[in-house]
This record gives sequence, C-alpha cells and structure tokens, in this order.
Amino acid sequence: MADLVYLDEVNAIERLGGSKDMFMRLLKKFVQSLDKELSPYERVLDEATKEEFRREIHSIKGSAGSMGCTALYEAATVCEKSVIDNNPDKMLHDTFVKIYAETKAYLTSYLS
Repeated sequence: MADLVYLDEVNAIERLGGSKDMFMRLLKKFVQSLDKELSPYERVLDEATKEEFRREIHSIKGSAGSMGCTALYEAATVCEKSVIDNNPDKMLHDTFVKIYAETKAYLTSYLS
C-alpha cells in the first residue's frame, strides 16, 4: 500500500505562482478551518441534511486540493461521490474522518 501524501508542498506552491510566503499564509488559514467538527455519518442518511453534508465535504475537497493535501483531497472525492451517487458508505466516511484528523495533525506539526 502506498504511503499517504498529506502535503505536496512543491505542487501547491507552483499553483500559487511560486510564492512560498503566500502558500504558508493560506496553509495556516486552511489548518484553522480544519478545527471544526465534522458532521456525523448519520447526516448523510437523512434527506434533510444530506446536501449540506455533501457541500461540507465538497468545500474541504476543494481547499485540500488547492493546498496540496493529496490524501485528504482523494478521501473527500471518494466520500463525496458516494453521497452524490446516493450510495453512502460508513467505511468511506470513517476513512475520510481518519484522514482528515491525520492531515490536520500533520499540518499542525509542519507549521510549528
């Protein structure tokens, strides 16, 4: 099994026009945004909250992709697709939550 890539700094900086300073400022803001509690899996099972749940994952996916957080981006992509396909999977959600926590811990350490 391949190692997870929590941060692809080189590609992220490249996407930001080569500015490491901008990357570091945006990465700090991104890590702060990861402080919120993720929605529990049960929200995806409720028609009234499923779309809100999907938007939450979609937002994380976009930010993770922009910041070079590959593992989190990939986990969010798979989890979001399962919701869009109306085929939610608890194991996918749990994997997403685990990678979310691991990415946050990695980035917090990276920034210190």
